[in-house]
Amino acid sequence: MYVELTDLQAVLPLQFLTQALDDDNDGVIDAWEAVQAAAERSVNAVLGVRFSVPFIATDTNPIPPIVCEAAFLFAAEACYTRRGVEFDQNPFGKSASTMRATLRQIAAGEMPLAPTIERQKPSVSIITEPARTAGSGLSV
Repeated sequence: MYVELTDLQAVLPLQFLTQALDDDNDGVIDAWEAVQAAAERSVNAVLGVRFSVPFIATDTNPIPPIVCEAAFLFAAEACYTRRGVEFDQNPFGKSASTMRATLRQIAAGEMPLAPTIERQKPSVSIITEPARTAGSGLSV
């Protein structure tokens, strides 16, 4: 997974997380897996047009940090949304929107995912100019 509950606990109080993620009002977080999966789907939906998803960490190839940050922002935004906080009042709303735009740029090939990750489909460029071997006044 790209984001863990402990990542959110580092910046959001446990009481708030419990209120945001407790669907049956028993004082226990029970909706985290759904929020976590939704955050991952949001990242994969955008980056999946260019990269193989889901990203899986290995010893030599960790999950790109921007993927984890995006999932974190999307999950934090969702916690506030679940509490009924409107977009303009959501402290993570603008950051999450900016991250969505960044992910779209990465998916379009305008930005790299990470310095060491190659594009799945390399770009092609064409350089054109008039041929120097053909005259402009040739008639057949």
